[in-house]
Amino acid sequence: MLYDTKMKQQRDSKQRIALVQRFAEGPAAPEEIQVVPTGKWDHPAYGEMEITSADIARFVENFKAKVRLDLPITAGHDNGMSGGELNAIGWFTELIDRGVNGLWGAVKWTEEGKNLLIEGAFKYFSPEFYEQYSDPETGAKYEHVLVGGALTNKPYFKELEPVMAFSEPDIMNQITDLSMNLKDILAKKPKELSEPEKAFLKAHKSELSAEQLKTFDEVVAEESAEDKASREAKEAEEKAAAEKAAADQAAADAAAKAEAERLASERGKVITMSEAEAKALREKADQGAKAFAELETMRAEKTAEKHILSESNKEGRFLPKQKPALATFMRSLSETQRDQFQTLISGMPRASLSFKELGDGGKQENDVVSEVDTAVKAKMTELKLSYSDALKKVFAEDKKLAQRYNDHMSGQEE
Repeated sequence: MLYDTKMKQQRDSKQRIALVQRFAEGPAAPEEIQVVPTGKWDHPAYGEMEITSADIARFVENFKAKVRLDLPITAGHDNGMSGGELNAIGWFTELIDRGVNGLWGAVKWTEEGKNLLIEGAFKYFSPEFYEQYSDPETGAKYEHVLVGGALTNKPYFKELEPVMAFSEPDIMNQITDLSMNLKDILAKKPKELSEPEKAFLKAHKSELSAEQLKTFDEVVAEESAEDKASREAKEAEEKAAAEKAAADQAAADAAAKAEAERLASERGKVITMSEAEAKALREKADQGAKAFAELETMRAEKTAEKHILSESNKEGRFLPKQKPALATFMRSLSETQRDQFQTLISGMPRASLSFKELGDGGKQENDVVSEVDTAVKAKMTELKLSYSDALKKVFAEDKKLAQRYNDHMSGQEE
């Protein structure tokens, strides 16, 4: 590999060393691209628009929930002018939430897509999404749903990073912290940072905006010696208690196993036990049960703590006053039920925001959709049908309504 010879000039002007690696095998298409930035804009067609960090999280949630399947990237926007569909030149395989740095996506390019980028035919990406989306089959409504996008040279979002094939990628993540770049670090989520990156971010704390300070508060916050000592003491106490509970449970399990083996070996015999022996056995069993109960209580409380909303836990879904009730509920569940419950919690929305649907000039849901929905619900009540059966019944009785509805939904899918 070859390295840039202007290292000293870069160090003097940018306070960092940027080593550039050149690969003999030639350029390659980027594996990740920026899809939607955060910010506020005044769109000439749709009016005021705002995308927040919460909206970015909603995009990712809906992608993981498969609200829309197989999101394509095309060479330019079709806009219904081709009379059909444009071929996909890439497919989104993952959406990535990078907070204030917007929505990013992992892309699997086709050979055509790779060649277009390598040849420099396109430089930017333009997303296609709904702020409010209605599932055409179930009628369920979702907020902030990505449906695809296109390579373009005239993006609306000017903040998007260029999507260009590269032959000289920056290898800052492969060298010392002298090569770190603040912009690259801020593009990650706090939990994705390495220890050297956290230290670099703390050193450049004064360069962060108010929102960035809020996002990376857990990284850049200074911990006092007193707080550190208190935290470490608490962690040591919890660790010792957990180890003791585990040891007590192990001893109780061993005693119970030995007793079971003894009883099994003497099956068929009459076993006598003095009152003192019976009392001692019950005490051991009670101690084991108590130790196990304490361990389960500690596990339930620590699990509940992860779901409590606080300044340091933005991912929480429950209020602090709900912690005792949540911990009690967690203790009542089996291991399988706890896993299922935590999966449900992870799918809960963190915010409930309302936006007008992008692309319809500010109008709410089309009249034909409301008309069909009203007719279907009437049939469901009248004939005791499911939604899908009632929908078939309505369309069978009113062919013109079915045609209008299909024409409308076809236009929505373009």
